[in-house]
Amino acid sequence: MRLIRVPKQKHGELCLVEYAEKVPPYAILSHRWGADDEEVTFEDMVEMRGRTKKGYRKIRDCADQARKDGLGFFWVDTCCIDKSSSAELSEAINSMWSWYRKSEICYAYLNDCPARSQGKDRCQTLARSKWFTRGWTLQELLAPSKLVLYNVAWKAIGTKDKLAQDISEITGIDKYYLGTDTSLLERASVAERMSWASARETKRPEDGAYSLLGIFNINMPLLYGEGTRAFQRLQEEIMKQSDDQSIFAWRAGRSHSGGGLLAQMPASFRASGNIVRAINSDATKPYAMTNRGLQIELPLLKRKGEILARLNCRMEHDFFSDLAIPLRRVGSGNQYERASGEVQSLPINEWVKAKEHSIYIKTTSTDVAARSDPKEGSVIIRELPSGYTISQVFPGPSWPHGSRIVGRLYTRRVKESILVMITSGKSHCVGVMISGHRNTIFRDWTPDARIIPMPTNPALETSHLHSHWTTKDTFTLPKAQRNASDVLYLRVANKLVRGKKLVVLDVVVSDGRYYIFQELAEKVIALLRATAYRLSRVLWWLLGTDDHRSRTITTLYCILDIACWGQLYAVLWLTWDPELAAPVQGALGAVAMLLYAMRKQILIMMGCATSASFARLPSSTRRITRS
Repeated sequence: MRLIRVPKQKHGELCLVEYAEKVPPYAILSHRWGADDEEVTFEDMVEMRGRTKKGYRKIRDCADQARKDGLGFFWVDTCCIDKSSSAELSEAINSMWSWYRKSEICYAYLNDCPARSQGKDRCQTLARSKWFTRGWTLQELLAPSKLVLYNVAWKAIGTKDKLAQDISEITGIDKYYLGTDTSLLERASVAERMSWASARETKRPEDGAYSLLGIFNINMPLLYGEGTRAFQRLQEEIMKQSDDQSIFAWRAGRSHSGGGLLAQMPASFRASGNIVRAINSDATKPYAMTNRGLQIELPLLKRKGEILARLNCRMEHDFFSDLAIPLRRVGSGNQYERASGEVQSLPINEWVKAKEHSIYIKTTSTDVAARSDPKEGSVIIRELPSGYTISQVFPGPSWPHGSRIVGRLYTRRVKESILVMITSGKSHCVGVMISGHRNTIFRDWTPDARIIPMPTNPALETSHLHSHWTTKDTFTLPKAQRNASDVLYLRVANKLVRGKKLVVLDVVVSDGRYYIFQELAEKVIALLRATAYRLSRVLWWLLGTDDHRSRTITTLYCILDIACWGQLYAVLWLTWDPELAAPVQGALGAVAMLLYAMRKQILIMMGCATSASFARLPSSTRRITRS
């Protein structure tokens, strides 16, 4: 630790002295930094310069005050740290709380507080000082056991003890924590301590987290350039040392649409200053960070369409309620994320219905996860020709620009469609209409993609183009388009990926020399891909069914499903005469419906089931057979 030696004479030379251990008693300065060219730096002190800088005056006044208090050394952050060394800077910031706490006295210099401020005006004058709005001065206020505030004329305003009520009103910190015993700070909840920093500002976003290290007794490396990630790392380090779940009880803003469990910035805790630990909160089970999020056991309660997770904290004056945060499930497993909505306070008797669950909660909200983890029925453009890009998607309010996931089909609506505009260069544009059609026999969805004719009016909006073709029969549109030098083809099919049904679209370009054969090949490929999807669904169901009899029944129906649909696809895709396709499709549909109606009798004849055993099959199996 470097200290500045107090000269014996008032105008004596200031010099640095370094101590590795047995640091002598010292005073310490708390102040607001000015412009970079106004402050005295470490290099200035080494080279014995800087007397002409504006910041030199407060260093000299600090030396004079330390001499009056009988101290031989003092410390100032601007000139006692070699900031050119990242290692030294990191060590200094991690040690800052300890240095302020071990000081004999701290001088808080308020350079914007006028010399004349007494009585009632004193509190108002203090409240206007920017010293109370800076991030770093929070620990400089709390850590020292003795702190004296000085005005611009270096006249004492008062000590922290005597001004505790005024400081409490200005900062929102209970005066209970403003005494000489700094160990009392550990009794404040994480949310309460975070609220003290919620309205404070720092020059760099990372410093919003680094300035809180000492308040939570945390040591962690400094990574300038990581932005708000620093505050998330701080929360992760706090969770390693504390089971106080008030760290999750931050208040979401109106624009918050859900996402990570951890707050993005200290400002999220602005309204959390009156949150305390719940009664009997010591019974909390340990939790840990994993690559799937925070693994934690929480009581979950379904209430009014929401999933609420109970925390071991409450409002300060409400002894009979606990706080809860809204969650939403991610996928079909036990992974969750923070849902939109505020922290709620529910009476203890309502939590009787809650059940303890071991879950994973995503700690961060990132667009990468949303773009890389498609939901059920998502449409993915897997292949695009070189030089082609996706320029527009409608409807696409949630489409991240540049993503290959362009939307979702197969929701509850019967008629759905997505219009994707694909461009090549500045002039060439292709409109692709992707739709999903429901089959009434097998209660299944079939994807289709067609190339729509582009309007002559280039100013026509995508929404108008989409609404026009939504009401039309897109089966009359082509799946291939001949350009000047090549032919553009569309391939679309369902794909089962780990039990999740996705729609995959490939946009392929060929030279067009064998246009007829390539068009036929595209139809054959579509048939094979559709059949492969059916087969993959059979395998998924077989692996997901444990009972031998259920597997036999499931296999039978899936084979019938594949056979009927394979014939339908063959007729629809490979028949050259459209007039022949319709009656054949109707005939095969009638056969499929007949097989479906006689499913019970077929199984009994095959000896796979009896009338009673079929009725006793699990509901999941009966539901599969009706798919």
